Amino acid sequence: MPSKAELKLWRSLKRRKGREASGLFLAEGPRQASEMVKRPQGTVALLHTAEALHRPAETATLTEARRLGVRVEEVSSHVLDALSDTSTPQPVLAVGRIPEWGWADVGAGLMLFLDGVQDPGNVGGLVRTAAALGAAGVACLEGTADPWGPKAARAAAGAGLRIPVFRTSAQAALDQNRDRAWPVWVADAGGDCLTAGDVPEALALVLGGEGSGVSDLLRSQADRTVGIAMAKGVESLNVAASGALLIDRILNRSRGSGQSGAPE
Repeated sequence: MPSKAELKLWRSLKRRKGREASGLFLAEGPRQASEMVKRPQGTVALLHTAEALHRPAETATLTEARRLGVRVEEVSSHVLDALSDTSTPQPVLAVGRIPEWGWADVGAGLMLFLDGVQDPGNVGGLVRTAAALGAAGVACLEGTADPWGPKAARAAAGAGLRIPVFRTSAQAALDQNRDRAWPVWVADAGGDCLTAGDVPEALALVLGGEGSGVSDLLRSQADRTVGIAMAKGVESLNVAASGALLIDRILNRSRGSGQSGAPE
């Protein structure tokens, strides 16, 4: 059974201050828990209620966790409710170490810059899309929701464990981009529509916040603005939808392929 001190610490992970102080985060639900178990060295504990023992997916995750030496603890639903960020908590939750991703982990390809994207669900959804389509990583700039917060982590479904996802400043991101000689593309409703063969193998794509858009600093450094052709009468898509479309189109064109998805 976890100690009172451990439970107090883990409850603090629902807030950014607690995550920053400890370097830990909460991964709620079977999908996230399964992803955490794949990196046992980064899993502090796997908590579950008795209900999880009657669910095949959760049982398989618990069995694999024990095989890999991960700490597994059965707790009451009251304990798990106190750690959960949802109104209907899942019967399994992992306490994990936030990966220490950085620029050294980013290879050539499409690097996503999230500039003031405040909605955690949009941040997590974009991280998941970036990982699924084979992007090089995601840099969360000033004003962007914490990608390791409960809602963002749920939306990402463990994707932040598979590709570099980290927080940094806009200026640091631009400096890194300049060192790599990657062009900076800014997503904008009035931007150019992509055509075949006009996408470099490596670039940074900037997606702005849900209302404020891209900051003046990043916009002033843009080599190009890109957008999506919209049907008449439709003004815009939300950042998660437009970002997903742009990521897919950019990566497909840079690979010279008409097929969606990450490369094998």
